[in-house]
Amino acid sequence: MRTAGLLFAFAVACVMAVSFAFELPAPTGPLSVSTITLMLDRPREPNEASRGRFAVQIWYPARPSPDRAPYGSGSPGIKHWIYQRLVRTHTSRGADIADSPTRFPIIVYVAGWGGERTENTALSEELASQGFVVAAFGDVGSDDPPLRRLGGPADFSSGQAYGATLRLGHQKLRYAARRASAVLDRLAILDAGDSAGRFTHRLDLSRAGIMGFSFGGAVALAACRYEPRFKAAMNMDGWLFDAGSGYRGGTSYFLVSDQAPAPGPDDVNAADPVRRYTSQLTVADEALQQDVLRRGGYSLLIAGADHFSFTDVPLYAPLHRFSGGPLNSQRIARAVRNYAVAFFERVLEGKPSALLVPGNKVDPTMTFASWPSGRVQTSVVNRSRSYDADFSRS
Repeated sequence: MRTAGLLFAFAVACVMAVSFAFELPAPTGPLSVSTITLMLDRPREPNEASRGRFAVQIWYPARPSPDRAPYGSGSPGIKHWIYQRLVRTHTSRGADIADSPTRFPIIVYVAGWGGERTENTALSEELASQGFVVAAFGDVGSDDPPLRRLGGPADFSSGQAYGATLRLGHQKLRYAARRASAVLDRLAILDAGDSAGRFTHRLDLSRAGIMGFSFGGAVALAACRYEPRFKAAMNMDGWLFDAGSGYRGGTSYFLVSDQAPAPGPDDVNAADPVRRYTSQLTVADEALQQDVLRRGGYSLLIAGADHFSFTDVPLYAPLHRFSGGPLNSQRIARAVRNYAVAFFERVLEGKPSALLVPGNKVDPTMTFASWPSGRVQTSVVNRSRSYDADFSRS
């Protein structure tokens, strides 16, 4: 019986491993990719004896290496354990940076509310293979120790909980925007003199963009209002909270989202509080998004996508992987990667792309639009102040 039990457990483990196994899409750029992780100090909290720290993972163009780093995202528990041991990325660990006659532009990635820095590994690898250095950080819940005053889930279960979630979101926005600025500061130090010799004089801080998934997309816009070194913001399906309130322009903004219909009167007045308050927030957000976009930006709406289509989730979650067919998930993920590369190459490097030409129907299930003032900003920015002093002071 004991032998039979062991064999059964082994069989179950094998089935789980096969079910959870997946492969990241190979980057399409000409450059190999490598990664390192840094620990940065955060501002000391009033009740802390010493500063907490947070991790920043950097994907960068690198010299070729046979090494492959393990995959770092996924649900906690057995799946995460399996991914760490069975799934390999297309990224080596700690390789020398690639040779190049010019410095590499920077993109900071901000995870969603409660998210991980590795939640968009496939996108980070793709951008690095195209010549960008991507520096990603997770939610404050993954700090060491976790920053509890800004932690906890979003809650829409009552009017009181909804109000508290909005207030917490506004606080998290400003904190994360400053954290994104601190990441640029650390990259500037590495460019000035990396003790490992890897990044010295190889990073171009004058060409920096920022992107984020979900709440991280709101942080991307907020960071641009706080930090003038950011020239472009890409928001992957994120409510803006108050990041768009009073926005006056100055940043190239790219919204990537689904084509879900707008909530109607039945939704915003629903008896169910979660449906009611998320619908009310969505209606208010659509007005904010349009106001931001008309001041300069692009939008891409993808039919068949859901919220987690803009992360690695469809790669490793069976329900997402096979919902609508694996080809649909691959199509959406590929579109997000291609448009992200085109957007950041356009704004940070001045490279034109047919993808960013309105009316160019690359895929009939996707709707692309642009607003003229979203072209590359050529004016000189006074770097002694933020793009938006009002937001910076709040």
